Amino acid sequence: MTTEMNEDQIFYTIFCQLQVAIYNLVIGKDLKNQNKASWAVVAYYYSMLHSARTIVMMGEEDVPTNHGKLIELLKESDVKNKSWRTAIPKEFGRKDIIQKISRKTGLSCETVDDRLKTIGNNMYYSQKIRNQNSYEIYIISHQTNHSEVTPILDEGIEILNTESQSAVIIALNMFKEYINQLEPTKKDAYLSFVMDENSSNDGFNYLYNVVFKNQKIPHDLIKESKTWIDPFNEIEYDVDDVVKERLKEFKNNIVQSSFSLKTDRMEGLSKLVDKLSSVNFYHVIPEEIR
Repeated sequence: MTTEMNEDQIFYTIFCQLQVAIYNLVIGKDLKNQNKASWAVVAYYYSMLHSARTIVMMGEEDVPTNHGKLIELLKESDVKNKSWRTAIPKEFGRKDIIQKISRKTGLSCETVDDRLKTIGNNMYYSQKIRNQNSYEIYIISHQTNHSEVTPILDEGIEILNTESQSAVIIALNMFKEYINQLEPTKKDAYLSFVMDENSSNDGFNYLYNVVFKNQKIPHDLIKESKTWIDPFNEIEYDVDDVVKERLKEFKNNIVQSSFSLKTDRMEGLSKLVDKLSSVNFYHVIPEEIR
């Protein structure tokens, strides 16, 4: 399905990608601390994936859904046609995207190019580690402190922790610059949403005070992750009547009834769950062992 998004929905989607990157990084750290190495690898990989999507969407307002295609784009390849999230055909190359990101963040093309390549190369090897790490021999061996496997995985997890956190911090930095380039009213309205401390359902507040608390994330991890968004506290913004009206418009645009892509995702998930519920083992399990 081909789906267009308006500017408010694009900003909201970028912000959601960024929050998921932070979320997965914190989950990875928590799993690492619990010695659940195999799941920590997965969380770190997905954190890096969503950091990359955040950056690409700042320029193109779209992103490849296929992980391999995204890695190719980051590393130095063109990715076209229906591998993009909105399924709208793209007839441009990687350099075009770099130029767009540069214009929308104020960063040089060289800086953007270097950051994309670095995240792309990290994702390339992280994906391979994630895939190999899923083999049952590694999962079981690590949990029993295998003399050879455990030290290797421990080293890999430390590297993934560092690189995933670097990717998140880079994405946050670029998102901050992206906001700074917006026209004043839009900038103030968007920051009012992102930084609102009075609403538990908006901005970073939802991630920290609802999601992390509900999942009982350790306080020290929440405290550490909050330092990553400190630079946003340095941005000055006004909340006058004009900005309040623009913020109201923004919120109306991102509710599910106004956001067709969000509706499509929700309906698609519901259909998949329905299909899963209809394909079960009950009919093949002998009655005596049910």
